[in-house]
Amino acid sequence: MQICLDTFCCNFTLWKPELGQVFQAFFSFDSATSVMDNETPWILPPYVIGAAYDGQKGFYVTRECVNEFFRTHCSCQILMHDVPFQLAVLCKLVKTMDVYTWVDQDRIWDVQLLHRLLALAGEGHTAREGGKSTITHCAAEYLGVVLPQDVKDSSKRMVRTSFGQWLNRPVGDIEPAYLEYVGRAAIATWHVTDRLNQRLAPKIFGESTAWGYVSPQWLARQCELWGVQTHHIQLKGAVVLREITANGLTLDIKRRNQLTDQLQATAKELRESLKLRGYMPGLKGCGRALQAILRSIERNSHGVSFAKTRAGEIATQENLLREFEWMDPFIGYYLKFAAIDSLLSRVLLKTNSRHIHPSFEPLLVTGRTSSYGAINAQNVPRDNRVRSFFVPSRGNIFIIADYVMIEMVTLSQGVMTQFGLPSQMAEAINSKKDLHKLVAASITGKEIDEVTQEDRSKAKAVNYGMPGGMGKDGLRKYAKSSYGIELTDDDLSSLTASWFNSFPEMQRFLLKESLGLNLAIFLGLSSQTLRQHRGEGYHSDAGTGQPDEKLGWMARKTMLEAVPKKNGSGEDYARELIEYFWTRLEGISERLSERSKVAVRQRQPSKELEREVSQLASLQGCFTLTGRLRAGASYCARHNTIFQGLAADGAKLALWRLWRAGFRIVNFIHDEILVEVPEGSDLTHQAESIRRHMIDGMREVVPDVLVDVKYSASRRWYKDAVKVLDADGRLIPWEPTSTSIGD
Repeated sequence: MQICLDTFCCNFTLWKPELGQVFQAFFSFDSATSVMDNETPWILPPYVIGAAYDGQKGFYVTRECVNEFFRTHCSCQILMHDVPFQLAVLCKLVKTMDVYTWVDQDRIWDVQLLHRLLALAGEGHTAREGGKSTITHCAAEYLGVVLPQDVKDSSKRMVRTSFGQWLNRPVGDIEPAYLEYVGRAAIATWHVTDRLNQRLAPKIFGESTAWGYVSPQWLARQCELWGVQTHHIQLKGAVVLREITANGLTLDIKRRNQLTDQLQATAKELRESLKLRGYMPGLKGCGRALQAILRSIERNSHGVSFAKTRAGEIATQENLLREFEWMDPFIGYYLKFAAIDSLLSRVLLKTNSRHIHPSFEPLLVTGRTSSYGAINAQNVPRDNRVRSFFVPSRGNIFIIADYVMIEMVTLSQGVMTQFGLPSQMAEAINSKKDLHKLVAASITGKEIDEVTQEDRSKAKAVNYGMPGGMGKDGLRKYAKSSYGIELTDDDLSSLTASWFNSFPEMQRFLLKESLGLNLAIFLGLSSQTLRQHRGEGYHSDAGTGQPDEKLGWMARKTMLEAVPKKNGSGEDYARELIEYFWTRLEGISERLSERSKVAVRQRQPSKELEREVSQLASLQGCFTLTGRLRAGASYCARHNTIFQGLAADGAKLALWRLWRAGFRIVNFIHDEILVEVPEGSDLTHQAESIRRHMIDGMREVVPDVLVDVKYSASRRWYKDAVKVLDADGRLIPWEPTSTSIGD
């Protein structure tokens, strides 16, 4: 059905307090503000006028009437696009009620988030780039309607950016083009929400075969608790992340400048050393020069080979080159220069003012968040020289609080609840055991108290690497890059065996699916489709319409071999059977690369074609414990989503509790929260309150496994493993002694 927005706008009238409650259940709302400064997006522009609509009637709401309008409609459900922004704008005007109670009571819905969550469930992405979640995009996608953005007023000014001229002027002065513009947005918001609701529930409840699905009752309960696709959790997280951006981070510019000067001087010296070998970073052709130098080193290395990319180039990532540093001083110079250059460009040269306001992305495909803009505040190096120049705002102290082993906690909860497995990992956590020492003791035969820090670090790499399905090569690289630990093949074999012995439930959790069955499902291979094709030379024992695993393995061989043969007899596949497989491949060819499409059309088997189809076939939907569906996830992505997604949801609920309790949050890094509290306050009381809110938030989604939080207080962004107490047992500010620029 085509929606005519202009016709509805003509029926909008001005809401006045004497009209009372004009909407009974749901209404959409959109506010028009003066133009936002792109350089300071955290500074809110003032509200000019708004529009409300319930599918039949619409009203304009002036600044003077906003407070009374929302007080009168305090029992209604509200639909908005970009709720964090809209609520922040309204909060400045609505004085008789707390607009954020609508979020507390799950009475407000964000169209932008619903659209992104539908994209996650249906396509495996979150529509976060290229304007794919604006109300304009949503209106076009769901309604087939173009919301014009280039409307001009009688003075040829762009309506979209000129609302500010009507601020505090009588509504009768506002040109109709402006009223129609905001009215269309409210109408579009209503109808887009309606279309989204029509698609979301069937999509979610129709995925009973997705990995991590429990039951229809379980999914219905999650939707009741958290909204469809965990909308309510994501909204709470998005609101707080916007406030964190507005709070911003404070910098010690003097210390930052000292470190910048020191590193720039070191980089200059390194650049000269690299130049002597013919490598001049940043100049045209430097990439080719680097490859040439590394190949020369490789030729003179007596058989040692560097890691290569798929294109055959030498891989230059730090974790891959570091192990070859002994071969030539050039490699050490290059790695040190690259690290300093990255630090300067990513952090130091972007933090040149006293206050910065990093932005945050509230929803990645795993459910986690990210940071961008002024600085990536979630990827600041764990280097005390760098973190030392992040300081609290005047009169405050940092409380740095982070969850203890939270992804192992959420992994245990998911294993028990979603997969119905008894969890020895959960039992160990609930017994307050150190899982890293537990695994290390198992492999070394030592008592837990005798485990060394090196033993523990090796176990830590396995504890954090294994749950995501990481293989031995991945574990080796992860241990080296994250913990500086060299793991031999014997180490890896012993550690992984010990890990599975300590946590036997993980054997089931990490069980790999059959590629043959995946291919049969992906290509629709069954005795039924085979008969429809009149395929000969194969008899299926599988049910008529059920995916046939054996056919999947045969399809794989067809993609690999020019003359595929039966395993037992060695006979060639029948011509009709081979054509059946290629026909089924044609059915999914739109999802293939252009090269593979040609291969399918020309019936050309290859390893490349088989690899691409097999990778696509292994993609599968998966659910978080909270009921959020992610489409098209690989084996590793599915496993990571189980524990990362649940941990992210719990952390967002914790953020919401902290913010609603009045805490000033200035950064959020997945399992760590940076809070500013008044310097003269009772720091122990403040820290314990933060800890309690973080635990309570996480326990909303992790009820059966012990959740713990550690904290410390600091005048700079440092974190200690224990609470810092004075002689009277009170938490006190502290500052490490090993953080000067020369350290």
